[in-house]
Amino acid sequence: MMLCVSLAICLAATFEVDKAIPNIVEVEGMKGLQEIAGKGKPLVLMVYAPWCDHSKKAGKLLKKTAPKIEKFVTLGKVNGEFYGDVPMSLGTSAYPQILYFEKGSAAPSGQYSGPLTEEDFENFIFDKIGTENSKKQEKIHIAILTEQTFDRAVTFPGRTSFIQFLTRESKKAREVASWYESIASAFKSDEKVLIGAADMGSTPGLNEKYNLKAGESPHFLLFKPDGSVLTFSDTPTPKSVMNFINKHAATSRGLDGSLNDNAGLLNSVHVLVAGKASSVLALELGLTEALKKPEEAKLYTKILPKVIAKGEAWVDTEIKRLQKMIANGDVTGPKKDTFTMRVNILRSLKK
Repeated sequence: MMLCVSLAICLAATFEVDKAIPNIVEVEGMKGLQEIAGKGKPLVLMVYAPWCDHSKKAGKLLKKTAPKIEKFVTLGKVNGEFYGDVPMSLGTSAYPQILYFEKGSAAPSGQYSGPLTEEDFENFIFDKIGTENSKKQEKIHIAILTEQTFDRAVTFPGRTSFIQFLTRESKKAREVASWYESIASAFKSDEKVLIGAADMGSTPGLNEKYNLKAGESPHFLLFKPDGSVLTFSDTPTPKSVMNFINKHAATSRGLDGSLNDNAGLLNSVHVLVAGKASSVLALELGLTEALKKPEEAKLYTKILPKVIAKGEAWVDTEIKRLQKMIANGDVTGPKKDTFTMRVNILRSLKK
């Protein structure tokens, strides 16, 4: 993790980190730290400075991972510039500093210094928690939602959320539980999709709002970025659920998490290339599709000029290079997705 070593590195502009974030406790000095550290769960504390850009990035990381880890640890943050006794007592020499405190202890037993990515940070937390058994149980990709965290999760800008509402007594819900984590795992690197679950016994307000009946559990709802809500009413199986999510979230994933051969493609580009529509119509289609798929459109703007300038021989060489890096495991997560989409686009342009 890159650290801000002085005020000269990070000049103040906004105070984004200093805004209240639900489920992340605002710690008020060493007295507040001692009080919260003495409670029932381990504590993960971010010591930050509001003027520091890297602190802002770390704050966003805590906010994004909170739904997955708040069941197991208490999340806290303290403004080290305002509460100077905290960095002085903890020996903080640079911001941000993310510290781990064992349950009941006000002295840190570990510090996170890895990259500011969700997967790496979650691995650090679950490794710190302890036993191999607890790791298997707690290292999950399903976001466990409550009435307090629900709205924030399903209204996150640009994200589609697929949520299971269940009761513990439901036999069908227990059957779904045997494979539902695999769906969440398939989308673990996709920031545009959240797979979650809510215990209907703890969400009476949501049950009433969405007309969910406990005796008919489980229920599945998909929340789109535009605010619309869709009901999944087919028989729940891994394949049917994955197909439903792919259709309505405009994704192209398989059950193993990999992208299929259609991922990244813009149909309007190929309509134009094939001469199947007038240039005006193709342009209209292209602009509409690009607005809906900005990531894919950006890839095309990078790839097309090279294809035109270097020709088909370069396309073949580039496909082989990207495939080799994917196969060797040189790229993972979102970067692997990007490389897969680039391969798909290059292949499509050869046709």
